Amino acid sequence: MKTSRVNPSLNIRGVQHYELYGESSSSARSKTWTNSFHFERIPDRSSHFNWEIEPHVHDSFVQIFLLTNGSGEITLNGVTSQLTSPMLIVIPAQNVHSFRFAKNTDGPVMTAAQQPLESLAQNVMPELAEVLARPYLVRLGQDPSADAALHNLLTSIEHEWRAHSFGHAAAGLCLLATLLLHAHRGLGVNGPAGQIQKGLQEYRLTRAHVVVDKFKRLVNEQFKSSEAVASYANRIGVSPGQLTRLTKQVLGLTALGVINARLVFEAERELTYTADSIKQIAAKLGFEDEAYFSRFLKKETGQSPKAFRLRSTSKIN
Repeated sequence: MKTSRVNPSLNIRGVQHYELYGESSSSARSKTWTNSFHFERIPDRSSHFNWEIEPHVHDSFVQIFLLTNGSGEITLNGVTSQLTSPMLIVIPAQNVHSFRFAKNTDGPVMTAAQQPLESLAQNVMPELAEVLARPYLVRLGQDPSADAALHNLLTSIEHEWRAHSFGHAAAGLCLLATLLLHAHRGLGVNGPAGQIQKGLQEYRLTRAHVVVDKFKRLVNEQFKSSEAVASYANRIGVSPGQLTRLTKQVLGLTALGVINARLVFEAERELTYTADSIKQIAAKLGFEDEAYFSRFLKKETGQSPKAFRLRSTSKIN
């Protein structure tokens, strides 16, 4: 695999932010647990854009591609590399990427909310979280039995997406965690993953992305503690105003919006997939009482906890 055209000074301010490429990206507040998993094939989207996907970023979603046919090139954070099938591509959230595909290129594309997938991977096998820490390219085709197992896994993932049976999103995330294990097994310093990582080391993240990345990690660890923006800013070493300016620049949300979005995401997960009472969920998420939690969720989503639970459970049944 050839790696070239490293651009350490890549400016991503003008890069488009999407949930799925080419579709309007609503704020993180509108993302629900039941919409945290998506499956399609490369031609489904790329053919509508003449097989060329412009530079863009997914704020909170990881994408996993499997090239089964065809070829092309990928540019990740300013590093351009050639793609040849079969190849597995893992692109975590907050990585600027673009593609140029040959017209015969095919293979599945899986998009998932990174935070719950990351948490699942961390709990099952801490080493798996490493695969979600940075982009990877893993060349396949050297172990027929492993490749067969991978294709069977992809068949199961597609089935969960198409069937939309009870708990399909949770099942999809579990299967994707297994897919990450395949990626982890295929990593090697001298292989494609090692080569692109060498190139990516030459790319320096902007200060904004360094600060926002630290903030997001702290929020993921502390979002249940009712910690104020000023406290997060102090721990990172910036002022509250600077933190909000940088999160708006990178994510399109204020610092408080990032915290609230994380709380909403967890609240929706709890309401959809647990039998806990609303009062229990409120306490688990650090709210003083059930009424305060209900007002918060209604303000952020337009729905009360009870209304959201009724809608989401009917969706997955």
